[in-house]
Amino acid sequence: MGSGLWKRRSSVIGTVRALYNFPAGADPGHIQHNQSIACFSSSQRAYHKALSTYGNAGFKDNQIVRLELDCEKGTLTLFINYIQQPVYVSGIKEKMRFIV
Repeated sequence: MGSGLWKRRSSVIGTVRALYNFPAGADPGHIQHNQSIACFSSSQRAYHKALSTYGNAGFKDNQIVRLELDCEKGTLTLFINYIQQPVYVSGIKEKMRFIV
């Protein structure tokens, strides 16, 4: 992606352990992957360490969806259209990389 306008449609956005090989199109809630991922779904769920919690707004096309990973606090926070969502992930202690 060198220039131009790029769009990506995704129903899940989050982070995965830096050294974990998370396959494209894989289900983040599947038992094979859920210990290595922290993410938010468009269906209002937050996933972390095999747990799933509801409480955020869902996101959809044409919204600005942003994640904030605070490595000092070990938190991952979701923002939808610049509004911080109430459910966040805490306890992140390892190096992570972003996934969509």
